[in-house]
Amino acid sequence: LNSSFAKYGVNTQVHVPHYIFSGTGMNFEGDIKNTFSSHRMQERKLDITFGDVVPCRDERKFGILSGDDLIYRIATEVTDVTRVVFAIKGVDGLLECPPKTGIPQKLIPTWKEGEPFKGEHNSSVDVTGGIFLKLQRSAQIVAKKNIKVMLIRGVPERVQLACEGKSVLGTIVLR
Repeated sequence: LNSSFAKYGVNTQVHVPHYIFSGTGMNFEGDIKNTFSSHRMQERKLDITFGDVVPCRDERKFGILSGDDLIYRIATEVTDVTRVVFAIKGVDGLLECPPKTGIPQKLIPTWKEGEPFKGEHNSSVDVTGGIFLKLQRSAQIVAKKNIKVMLIRGVPERVQLACEGKSVLGTIVLR
């Protein structure tokens, strides 16, 4: 992702969670405001982070901090966040049913909490909650901050357009 943005002339700053955060879930420990502060805007840098194995201060010693929990905290604690883009591998956004080979995928263009959705979570591939946690955190972000949250196919061109606030195929999470 970092090299893709560089190819388009976008300066980035990568924040590796296991160096700066500890704990898991929405209440993990770490200084979100200073790590992802608005000074990046003056530096014209795009912050990049991701879910990661992090230290824990309990008997577990380590755990997996979900990128969904990270983005919830960033979006709700950093003042200047204007949109959240979830870049998803292999699909255009939220689908009416889980993707299956050979079956056409029908995109849900808008979604809000409480609307029906058929999903499945494969915990052998995604250990932090999959699409269900992503939707839960998206709805919480929209409810708390009323900013645009999108789920899009994670290809460089679409990610860049979405980050710039331009129209892109995907799902918009509504209030």
